[in-house]
Amino acid sequence: MSATDVQYNQGTGEEISGPIAELVMLRAGRAPRWDQLEGAGVELARQMWLKRQRHSA
Repeated sequence: MSATDVQYNQGTGEEISGPIAELVMLRAGRAPRWDQLEGAGVELARQMWLKRQRHSA
């Protein structure tokens, strides 16, 4: 994860970049504004988030 509006980089694997607020939402398990995120890891993160949502319902 790399923020585009503040200095923040964390993690390994495929990159996800975007505003820090959206990265925090994603890390917290909340729905980020997916259109604000970019990078090779976004689709995988979205799929994993959707799967968690289905299992918690």
